[in-house]
Amino acid sequence: MRRTGWVGGLVLTALIGGGGAPAAAQATSGGVEAPDPATERPPLRPLRDFGGAVLDFGHDFWEVLPTGYDQERALRLAGVLAVAAALYTVDDEITARLRDHDPGTLRAGLRDVGDAFEPLGMMGNTNVYYAATATIAYFLRFERVQLAAKELMFSHWIAGLTRKSVGRLVGRRRPDDGADASTFDSGNGTSFPSGHTSTIFQVAHVLSHHIDRTPATVALYGIAGAVAFQRLDAESHWASDVWVGAAWGLAVSHAVVAREERGRLNLMLAPAPSGGLSLGVGFTH
Repeated sequence: MRRTGWVGGLVLTALIGGGGAPAAAQATSGGVEAPDPATERPPLRPLRDFGGAVLDFGHDFWEVLPTGYDQERALRLAGVLAVAAALYTVDDEITARLRDHDPGTLRAGLRDVGDAFEPLGMMGNTNVYYAATATIAYFLRFERVQLAAKELMFSHWIAGLTRKSVGRLVGRRRPDDGADASTFDSGNGTSFPSGHTSTIFQVAHVLSHHIDRTPATVALYGIAGAVAFQRLDAESHWASDVWVGAAWGLAVSHAVVAREERGRLNLMLAPAPSGGLSLGVGFTH
């Protein structure tokens, strides 16, 4: 639990460090600008905005579902499944080689990094930090920080719900259960796909998108790769489990980030020039 706490704090620092303060409070070369009454923000409406966030989650979930044919998505899915099938044929061999060979310096270092950041893959523990960040950022009007925390939570929830449903149905046994790669026990096995890997790659994608700095992107995806290797090296998952988990996590977080950045769909009633009311559609961030 202590490890989860410091890792969650690290994510909070990354979010807040990349979010900045509201524009009206930022310093300029001539000093601090006074707020412009003409551009003051409207008062916060927590109940309305919370309801909007609930609707956003539904829209994000719908965005992830395969509700129509998309050639680009179909090709990506085919590529992911092809690699997964190839890894499945050598899952036993990969795990056996890792088990039988002594770790060198590089492998041991990679495993240490993976062990250190493995708690980030436990969304049940980290969600409280994201929820706290989103709430605090909302009242402080740190919109970018709030959006990043919201995208992390929504990505985790959507991927988690779908992943657990498929995983229970497939029922693949883990390597550390003493099973081989072709052992399936529907309703009991929990190896496929890797939840830690899915979650950590979502963290890497969302944070790198908002921080938008090459060193941060390299570091975040490096950490995600180390956690993925840790899941494999610890015999918690097979290689194909890790691959599918990473691919699914990235696909969900990419869809959530893309839809959230397009803004929230709002239906608005406004007076019509000819009298009466007209229905309009607008987007807010």
